[in-house]
Amino acid sequence: MAYDIAALKQVAAAQGARTELEALSFPEAGLEIVLRAPTPREFNVYFDTVIEDGREQDGRINLLQRCALYPSRGELLTAADRYALLAVEVCSALEEMAGSGTARSIVLAKDTPPEDLEPYGLTIESVRDLVDRYNQRGQLRAVACGESRVVIKRPSSFNIGQIQHAARTNKGYAQACINAAVDSIVWPDEGAVGQLLDRWPAFAGLVLAPLLMQHASVGAQGARKKL
Repeated sequence: MAYDIAALKQVAAAQGARTELEALSFPEAGLEIVLRAPTPREFNVYFDTVIEDGREQDGRINLLQRCALYPSRGELLTAADRYALLAVEVCSALEEMAGSGTARSIVLAKDTPPEDLEPYGLTIESVRDLVDRYNQRGQLRAVACGESRVVIKRPSSFNIGQIQHAARTNKGYAQACINAAVDSIVWPDEGAVGQLLDRWPAFAGLVLAPLLMQHASVGAQGARKKL
């Protein structure tokens, strides 16, 4: 190991990032990369860039350079040029460090079994209170991904429209996802949501946005028939 972990953590802190570091090894290339998690601003710039046609690699290389603390930038760029998918693999790891991952979810009702609520950090009493406040059928869904636990309500047509417009125009997609997340999360409280999205900046766009689109659907599968 040719790097000083304590010194790299100090660098991460000086850059305004979390100090939890991860090492990503590529034995065949003889390469080990030490990563810090992206800051919210860095991740949002990355997210907005990679959805643009033809700019995916630009966004990945930029995030790689910002979040890789070891080896040197020159060595990283040389390796990224030699191994075309290196930036893809590194950014996949960075997305997970920023809060992405495989999510699980469940539609909430007053009679949801308590054991089904445990993975989401919920009690049957708290669910019944939420269902009383948001009482349309299937209105609420609990979501768990990594350390993140939230309850979302069905998103508004405005929020869905903003996400679709941003995706279509390649402008402000990350912020549209954040706005939809903030408007749709009903648990935990607003202060906790702000802290969650700040710590896990990928959660709104890569985890919640697809679930919000799904939750906004009326589920028309099998409903078509010729008359």
